[in-house]
Amino acid sequence: MGSNMMLPSRVACRICNFARLSAILQHETLCTLLNNRPPLTTHPLSQDYTWAFFCRFVPIGALFDSPGRGALPAIQLGSDRARLVDSLEAHFESPSNAMLWLHGPSGTGKSVIAYTLASRCRHKNILAGSFVFSPKHAHCRSARSLVIVLAYQLGLSQPQAKEKMIEVLDRDPGIISPSRDLREQFARLLIDPLEAVDWRSPSRVFIIDAIDQCQDQVPELISLLSRLLSHMNDVGLHIFFTSRDYIKGVLIKRQLFPMISDIALDDSGITRDIGLFLRRSFDKIHKRHQLQCPKPWPPEETLGRLVDRVGSHFITGSIIVKFVGSLDSDPTDRMDLIDHIFLNPSSPSESSVDDFYKSIISTADDPEQAYLHLTIVVNLAGMLSYPQLDNLLNRGSNRKFDMRSALSQLSPLVHTPDGHDNVVQVGHESLCDFLSDPIRCGEQFISQVVVHRLLAYSSLSIMMKELPDDSPLCSRLSQLATESDFMSLRVFDNAVFLSLAMCSPPEPLLYLSMLWHITQGQYTGLQDDSRTKLALQYFCHTWQVLQHLDLSAVDALPAFRFLVNIRSLPVLLAFPIFLAFESPRSGQTLGPSTLEYDHRVKTLDVVAEIVADVHALKDQRKTDSDALDYACTHWAYHLSLAEWDDDLRSIVTAFMRQRLQQWVLKAWCLQDLETCLRTLCGVRELCLANNLPIHFDPDARYTATDTKAKQDAKTVSLGGCWCAPHSSDRPNILTCAIRS
Repeated sequence: MGSNMMLPSRVACRICNFARLSAILQHETLCTLLNNRPPLTTHPLSQDYTWAFFCRFVPIGALFDSPGRGALPAIQLGSDRARLVDSLEAHFESPSNAMLWLHGPSGTGKSVIAYTLASRCRHKNILAGSFVFSPKHAHCRSARSLVIVLAYQLGLSQPQAKEKMIEVLDRDPGIISPSRDLREQFARLLIDPLEAVDWRSPSRVFIIDAIDQCQDQVPELISLLSRLLSHMNDVGLHIFFTSRDYIKGVLIKRQLFPMISDIALDDSGITRDIGLFLRRSFDKIHKRHQLQCPKPWPPEETLGRLVDRVGSHFITGSIIVKFVGSLDSDPTDRMDLIDHIFLNPSSPSESSVDDFYKSIISTADDPEQAYLHLTIVVNLAGMLSYPQLDNLLNRGSNRKFDMRSALSQLSPLVHTPDGHDNVVQVGHESLCDFLSDPIRCGEQFISQVVVHRLLAYSSLSIMMKELPDDSPLCSRLSQLATESDFMSLRVFDNAVFLSLAMCSPPEPLLYLSMLWHITQGQYTGLQDDSRTKLALQYFCHTWQVLQHLDLSAVDALPAFRFLVNIRSLPVLLAFPIFLAFESPRSGQTLGPSTLEYDHRVKTLDVVAEIVADVHALKDQRKTDSDALDYACTHWAYHLSLAEWDDDLRSIVTAFMRQRLQQWVLKAWCLQDLETCLRTLCGVRELCLANNLPIHFDPDARYTATDTKAKQDAKTVSLGGCWCAPHSSDRPNILTCAIRS
């Protein structure tokens, strides 16, 4: 690819909250779709299809009992926390609407209480929905994800609410788009469905944990939750949410409304609860490890000392239990180590946890490497296993990451439930807070921007290596878009044909077969099919977003030329290609053409070949490594948080020239087209901000800078030393980690 790459000098049409409709309103075929839709069908099969379409976008990992969360310590019977749970459970039986806020410092057991309540409510069939915010998971940290997940669970438990949501989705599938306004999504996917429910059954409860971990729009989210209750009569709808007292230094209580009751978790009674928890946990460890020492173990005197040293810090006691009970160590040796660690019961919760974290990490064979590996894990955008992490990070002969060896000694801090090859999980969110704070972490602190640079570089490297050089799909699409006789394509931009297509199956190859028969005047027996109407409307929403972007000056780049070619096709030909990417493969095949001399049939044959190429691409994706899938999904996220250096700039330049098109194809299979377009817009802004040697001015000319950039791109060393020097005199641990 040449060096004089051209991108628009400014984004003429950014992907914003609502795409402008001018390009669509000038398009007769799409206007037919928007304005002359057949009546909605309501038979069960059509509703099932609409609901299945919606479920594609639900991040199931945000549910309270998601396997990815790992085990939480049980609340001890007879404890003050158990009595609090009983009181809250009784409160949920009230017929009046209510909103409750449980708050307290980190490590006081808020998540355990929320989990216990959600579990009991589900057992009693009164759980309307649950959501756990977590910065560790890409789809569990936004307010929009909360709306989608709560709406999904509400639909499962309330048939009337589900019918209302299906009606909304049938009218406007784009309502689930991340570019839509949060208030509109909240009203149409939660408030309207809730108002459609005939509330004759018992009370219902929404449980939301760690709302302070939401990374956007927290005040507006709390306001919308309050609005939800105020819009409804008293039907026994309860919203229970937890958080720390502060969000980014701001007291969350200032964001609350008078109708919200708050419950503070303080130190009162927690020492007795911790004593009960530790004694019962150590009894289980004694039995599981078949210890030969007499019971009770540890002796009451030792346990009493430990309870006094832990004080009111429940999270410290929980981590101690995990540390002592690790299956790969002797519990008695670890208990002796704990007995010699300094713990100040009168210090704030954060200080106590920090001291314990530092003590545990200091037991590693190489504490500096332990800090590095832990910081990498807590900054991941998704979860990976040890082998997958090694595959992602070891890009080149000079990288020597061995995540399992480095982290296996730190079992209370990170763990792999149900086997060593499962995903690595952080034991508690407080570890993320500790490692991200230079004051709390001290001289071992490793900047997040440097770690994100490592993860961005590693993601780009694995994509440079494992994504294919080219794809026949792009070649066929280019041929179709540039070499076909324009007159032969006009028939596929016919509004009448589109209205007929709305009565056809949504599978792309069957759609093409039907389209051929329509062009020959041979198609009869059309039947109304809501699946196709939904798919067409969703396609129309995405088509609006694609039309919304100015790609006129960037078609020198293969990735953007691919999008230009897609956009240049008649809607009736672009639709089956879109279906092939966005819909599950049906297994249907297209019969051979019978009129090979007809140019229109040849065109359909090319589209059918493109669809087959997409299916082959999706089949290939099943054999790709999970590390590559992670890289293709999250590289732009890490790039946006990274500290850029020359090596990162070089590999970004090489990637945009050599692999960006292949990334678009794979990312479309992994996610959806709108997400790909939003990522491309974001990456373009990053390139501008970091002065990447790519021309963004359509009138710019080839310069000597491009020559150097081209040479640099060819000589990018995927295993070289790329990290900038550390600000202190101490050697940069990241640099040391990747040197031979």
